[in-house]
Amino acid sequence: MSALCHTSVRDRVLGRYNGWCTVATMECSRLEQHPAYFNGTYDETMALLVEARNYMTYKAPAARMAVEEDKRLMLSCESLRITCRLTQVMAWVLAQRAALAGEITSEDLLDDEFELGGTEVCLDTSLGEAEELPEGVRSLLKRTHRLYTRVRRLDQRMRAEAA
Repeated sequence: MSALCHTSVRDRVLGRYNGWCTVATMECSRLEQHPAYFNGTYDETMALLVEARNYMTYKAPAARMAVEEDKRLMLSCESLRITCRLTQVMAWVLAQRAALAGEITSEDLLDDEFELGGTEVCLDTSLGEAEELPEGVRSLLKRTHRLYTRVRRLDQRMRAEAA
């Protein structure tokens, strides 16, 4: 199964899909029905990735020094949790795009390798509200948790509907 689209794979992955597509497969037809949703999720994930990178690069070093020494490990763990959530969501979104573009089949998408991963780590919020954490980290933790939770519900619903 393949679809003939006038945009390149690279353009579709980067979110430059403009909606024109010769409907040759079910996947391509699904792409026409849902590009805004997937582009929105991709855009939100990418924006959070960039924000997290900028925070960790430019603001976290100073924030880390303001945190008590015994709380720095907690800050490092929560920073990694942010990265894990964003990485898992981006991988899931790109797999969805590949399926919608006909690059992989819908059946392939149901394989375990394309399931949203990292659930145990990504859903843990036990430390994310700690007042010892800088506000920037707490904000990123809340927003990445909401994003991850929303995508997890979508993944579960899609898998349940396919079963």
